[in-house]
Amino acid sequence: MAATRAARQRLDNIMDIGKEGFVLPAFAKTIHDSKQEIMHACGLVLLHGLPIEGLSFAGIAAMYWGFVAHIGSACSQNALGYLLDMLSIPAAVSTI
Repeated sequence: MAATRAARQRLDNIMDIGKEGFVLPAFAKTIHDSKQEIMHACGLVLLHGLPIEGLSFAGIAAMYWGFVAHIGSACSQNALGYLLDMLSIPAAVSTI
C-alpha cells in the first residue's frame, strides 16, 4: 500500500510508474517466482489477496501496474491497445 500511495502522489499517469519508483522489498520472492512462472512455465500468474480495500479503481490499477513493472514491460493486451484490464471472478467460481 505504501508504494501505491507514494506512486499516486508523485505521478498522474500509471504508465509512468516503474520498478525504481515502486519499491516492494517484502515481495521480492513473489516477484521473482511470478516472473519465472510467466517466462518459463505456464505463461501467467494469478495475483490475489492484495490489499485493495479502500482503494479507488485508479489506486488498484496503480498497485497492479507497479507490481507488474517489476516483471517486465507493458504491451498492448488487445486490439484496442489496452495496457491494463480488470476482471472480477464471482466468489462461487473463485473457490473451485
